[in-house]
Parts: sequence; structure tokens; C-alpha cells
Amino acid sequence: MPIIWLIHGLWQNWAQYLLLQWDLLFRWSCFCTFIAGSIGTGVTSLTSHALGQSDHDSSTRIVTHGFILTAIISVILAIAGYFTISPLFKLLGANDQTLPLVRNYMKVWYFGAITMAFPMMGNGILISLGDSKSASRFMVLGAALNCILDPIMISDCSMA
Repeated sequence: MPIIWLIHGLWQNWAQYLLLQWDLLFRWSCFCTFIAGSIGTGVTSLTSHALGQSDHDSSTRIVTHGFILTAIISVILAIAGYFTISPLFKLLGANDQTLPLVRNYMKVWYFGAITMAFPMMGNGILISLGDSKSASRFMVLGAALNCILDPIMISDCSMA
């Protein structure tokens, strides 16, 4: 994730972005990442245990329920966060100058947050299956896609 934030900063106004990212947005994005990572860790652990016992039906059920739980919690966090941007970030220290920047950034971020947890869980499941090379490749691919798409989405589409 830090490489993604670095690339975002390269294509946006550094002063505005760094102030928001490291002072305000970092806390909330870490909270959401920790929630998603916790679910992913639990699913990975239970899946590994079921696969170790050659119980493929249980592992399939665990993964399916994990993805459903992740989707539900992600949607709840995104909707709740979207409608509480101003009070939440005022509580985190945003002032009248930074709050419009936070609002613009977080409106887009919350829609992306819905799908943020799926790659983390998928990588954990790949690792629990013993395929850590594929998990690493997907992580590198995600960072590379971010490097390619950020300039297009931020500069060309005026999404900054």
C-alpha cells in the first residue's frame, strides 16, 4: 500500500496530498485495512486448517463465507464512512481548509474501499494453498497497474 500512496503523491500536489495522507487519511485507511486484514487472516487460518485435514468442502465454505462477510463489512464501512466524512475527519483534526480536499479524496476512496479487502484475502488464501509466488506476483501486478493508471486517472481524467 505505501507504494500506491507514493505514486498518488507523484501525480497530485505534493503539499496537499502529503498533509492529507499522512496526517488525516492514514489513520482511517489503516483502520479499514486492519479490519479487512483481520478477516483475511481468520479466513486464511481456517482455510489452511481445513485443507490440512483434506476437508475441501469446509475450505470452500469458509472461503465463500469469508468473501461474503468481507463484502458486507466493506459495504457497511464504505456507506457509513461516506455519510460521515465531515464529522469523522473533523474529529481526526481536519480544519476548514483541508476538509474540502478530504471530502473530494474520500468520496472516491470509499467506493474503492469496497473492493480493497478482496485482494488481501485472495493473497492470503493463495498462501494458505502453498502458492506464495502467485500471491507475490499479484501484489507486484497491483503496484504496477497503479503506476500506470494513476497518471491517466489523476492527470488526464482530472480526478485529482
